[in-house]
Amino acid sequence: METLHSSPGRRQAVCRYFSASGSCYFGAECQFLHTQFGPPHFANAGCTNARPSIKTSRGPDIGTLSDTLRSVLNVSDATSTSNGAVIGSKLLPMASSAYDVDESSAEGSVMLLQENMGGTTYFFTEDEAIEQTTEELEEKPGFTAYQGPPSNLKLAEPGSASYFISNELKFSILHSYSVSLHPGAEIPVHIENYHQLSLLDQAPDEKSTVFGFVTSSYRAFHTKTGTQVVLRRIHGFRLASPKCLTLVEQWRKLHHSHIVQLREVFTTKAFGDHSIVFVYDYHAAAETLFERQFRSEADLRQESDPSVPKPYTQQKNRLLQQAGKGLLPESLIWSYVIQLSSALRAIHSNNMTCRTLDPTKILITGKSRLRLNCCGILDVLTFDPTSPTPSGNMLQHQQDDLTALGKLILAVSCCSLLAQQRDNLQVALDILSRNYSNDLKNLIVYLLTNTQRARSINDIMPMIGARFYSQLEATELRNDIMENELAKEMENGRLFRLLVKLGMIVDRPQYVYFTSFFIVSHIFYTEMGI
Repeated sequence: METLHSSPGRRQAVCRYFSASGSCYFGAECQFLHTQFGPPHFANAGCTNARPSIKTSRGPDIGTLSDTLRSVLNVSDATSTSNGAVIGSKLLPMASSAYDVDESSAEGSVMLLQENMGGTTYFFTEDEAIEQTTEELEEKPGFTAYQGPPSNLKLAEPGSASYFISNELKFSILHSYSVSLHPGAEIPVHIENYHQLSLLDQAPDEKSTVFGFVTSSYRAFHTKTGTQVVLRRIHGFRLASPKCLTLVEQWRKLHHSHIVQLREVFTTKAFGDHSIVFVYDYHAAAETLFERQFRSEADLRQESDPSVPKPYTQQKNRLLQQAGKGLLPESLIWSYVIQLSSALRAIHSNNMTCRTLDPTKILITGKSRLRLNCCGILDVLTFDPTSPTPSGNMLQHQQDDLTALGKLILAVSCCSLLAQQRDNLQVALDILSRNYSNDLKNLIVYLLTNTQRARSINDIMPMIGARFYSQLEATELRNDIMENELAKEMENGRLFRLLVKLGMIVDRPQYVYFTSFFIVSHIFYTEMGI
C-alpha cells in the first residue's frame, strides 16, 4: 500500500498532468501532489469478460462493463479512504468540481475513475460509467444479404433481375436529374442569395390570366445551402405596404405534402425594373396539370382563354370530340379530388385561401402526385393596407376556392377546358353522367352551386366516402415498393464499400515494390478492420 504525503501548501489531490506524463508545467509551484502511478488498465484488475468499447461523454471509449467496474472498485490492493478516486488500483482524493478535496468538508467529493488513453487522462464517476456500460447496445443483425422482395409485392416480370432497382423507377429518377442539370437559358445576374439563374419557361409578353401581371420563372441555387429553388418573378410590381409580409410568414409556416413550400419573398431591381420575387421549392421534372391533361387540345391558346368568343355549336362539337378521344379513369379523378381537398383543408383551417386553383398552377410529379403551386402570390398582389383584415374577405375567397375546385374537376373529367364555361355546363354534366358515377357528379354539382349557407371543404368528405381507403391502400403499397427498392440499394451499397476497401488494399500499383502493402503483410489486416 502506497501512502501519499502532502507538503505544506499543497492540496490533497494528485496532479493529473504529472500522473499522466511524469512532468508538470507548473513545476514546484504546482499546488497538487506530484505522484505518478503505472498506467491503469481495467482489464488487469479482475476483468474476465470485457465487451466492445462504449462511447462516453467524457472522452474516448471505455471497454468495461458494470461487473468490470465492480471488480475494479473491490480489488484487494486498493487503498480505501472515505473520500477518494481510483487510479488503476489506487484510491486518491478527488473533488467533484476541481479534482481536489477541502480538508474541512468532504460532502462535495465523489468517487472518480481515471483512465489513461493515448497520453490523456480522463476522469468519470462510478455511477456515470456504470450507467453508460449497462445500456443496451444496438447490435446489428447477424445477416446482411438481401432476402428478396416480400411476398405481398408482385414482380413486374417473372424471372427478372430483382437485386437491382426497377427500370421504371431508375429512369424516373435519372430523368429528374437530367432536367435539374440542364443549363437552360442562363441569366447573367446574381439576385440576393441566389445565383446561376436559368429560365424555366418562355417569358411571355402578355399578362397572366391568373395574376394580372407578366410573370416568369427561374431555377436558381441558394448561395449558402446550395439547394435548388424556383424564383417566381412578378414584373413591374411595387410593394404597396410591408404589412403584407405577415401573410408571407403564414405561408412559410404551412407545410403540406400537396403544397409547394413558399420560402421567402423579396423585391429587386436586378432585372431593370421594380419586381417582386417569390421563392418556392424546386421539384425536378414536374409539369403542370394543363400540360399533362390538356396538351392534346387543338388550339391551346384559344381554349385556355375563356374571354375569346366562339360559336356555341363549335364549342359543343369540340367538347364532345375531346370526350370521345378517351376519358380518365374514375379512380384517378378521385385521387385528384382527395389530394386537392386535402391541400385546401390545410389552407382553410389556417384561415388562408389558395386562389390559384388553375390547371396552369398545379404541378404533377410522377404519375399522379399533385401539388398546389404559387400559393400566396395573390395575397400579396391584392393586399389592401386599409382593410381591417390582412387577407381581405376571407370567407368569400374560400367560397371561390370551392367553386374553382368544382370547375377544375369538371374540366379534368371531360378532358377539356371548355367544360369550365357556363354555356357548356349542361353538355359537360351530360358527359359526366354517361361515363362516371353519380357520386362524382353530385360532388361537382355541390361545388358549383352557390347556396345561402357557407360551404366548407369538410362537407365533401362524406361524398368521397370509402374511396379514402382506396387512396390509403395505394399509398401504403407504394411505400412497400419503395422500401423494397431501398433494401436492394442498401445491400448494393454495402457490397460497393467492401469492394472499395479491397481495392484500396490490393490495387495500388504505385506501391508494387513495397512489401509492406502486400496481402501477407500486417497492413492488410489493419486496413480490413477499417
